[in-house]
Amino acid sequence: MIKSKLEEIFKNRGAGPFLFVGSGFSRRYLGLEDWRGLLSKFCVAEHPFEYYLASANGDYPLAARLLAEDFNKHWWSSQDYKASVERHKGKITNVTSALRVEICNYLSTLDQAKAKHSDYGQDDVPPELSRA
Repeated sequence: MIKSKLEEIFKNRGAGPFLFVGSGFSRRYLGLEDWRGLLSKFCVAEHPFEYYLASANGDYPLAARLLAEDFNKHWWSSQDYKASVERHKGKITNVTSALRVEICNYLSTLDQAKAKHSDYGQDDVPPELSRA
C-alpha cells in the first residue's frame, strides 16, 4: 500500500523526489557523524564546537550559523581552501554558503561502499518499502 501510494505521488510530479532524513539514517547506514560531529570538523577559528553551542545557548541552528560566520572568514583566506574558493566563489551568496560547500565536498569524499556493507542491509527494509 505505501509503495503504490509513493509510486502514484512520484509519477504525478514534475520533478524527482527529495527525501529529507535525520542524522540517524546517515549514521546507521553510512557511519557518518551526527550534526555535532559534522560541525566539529569545520571549527577553524581556534574555538571548539562547544564554544559555538554555548554562545548559542544550546541552539544548534544558531551554533551552526556562528560557526559558519567564522568559517566563512577562514575559507576566503586559507590556502587549504584556495582551490575550492576558485571553483565555488560564484555560488557564495551568504555567510553560510562556504560552510555548506565544504560540508558537501566532505560528504562527496566518503566511501559509499560502507552503505553496501552495512549491518543494516536489504533484510532490514520492511516488505512494503522494498522493491518488488
